[in-house]
Amino acid sequence: ALRMKKDYAGAAAAYGEILKGDARNQKALLELGRTQQEQGDRTAALATLVERYNLTSPVQRLTAALTATAAGQVAR
Repeated sequence: ALRMKKDYAGAAAAYGEILKGDARNQKALLELGRTQQEQGDRTAALATLVERYNLTSPVQRLTAALTATAAGQVAR
């Protein structure tokens, strides 16, 4: 909700609190990465999203790729 209201500092702090309790929380990592991107911090966003990617299993990665392909979201 904070990110949607463009309260990026508040959103980043909230996701940070979640990650203090569960550093492997993929949803919080995804949303933190999105928040960092929207703040214009591409380096931090990329690092956060790579961290999230590394926590996903190969099956999750394949499922996401197939879903994106089926939805036409993959650049060709």
